[in-house]
Amino acid sequence: RRKKSFITGAAVVSPRTGSTVNTNGKIYMTKFQDNDLTTPHSHDNNWPFIRFADVLLIFAEALNKQNNGPTPEALDAINRVRNRAGLADLTGPYTHNQFLTIIQDERFKELAGEGHRLVDLRRWGYDYLKQRVEMSQPNATVEPHEVLWPFPSAERRVNPLIEQNDGY
Repeated sequence: RRKKSFITGAAVVSPRTGSTVNTNGKIYMTKFQDNDLTTPHSHDNNWPFIRFADVLLIFAEALNKQNNGPTPEALDAINRVRNRAGLADLTGPYTHNQFLTIIQDERFKELAGEGHRLVDLRRWGYDYLKQRVEMSQPNATVEPHEVLWPFPSAERRVNPLIEQNDGY
């Protein structure tokens, strides 16, 4: 249901002008569609920095990690997100790893196109990052150091004791 309402490969109709924009078969994110597609980058839409669904999924992930498995509160948090999307409750029981996989999938679907994915992939470690990048880009290479961000040059100038992360 989320995919159907967030993503299209067909022509998109502007809700304000009624004009049709041809996507030429490319994937087009309609989740935060501009009211006027005829003038890109000139709209009144605000970009949501964080949504309640993101908070609930972070909470569920933190509880899962803290308790080495999901708690009733963690299940309630993820189910609130799923219910809003018209999906059935998860009931468990789940192991820590099973529930983490569920959270990873839920974040992938719920937060699509919102700019969280790279941070999520890095947080979940090199193996997961490599697997997911290569799944979508088979010729891509992923190096172990890419789970870390480089320290900005400005920060290293302020504090010369900071050593740059390996690989940068």
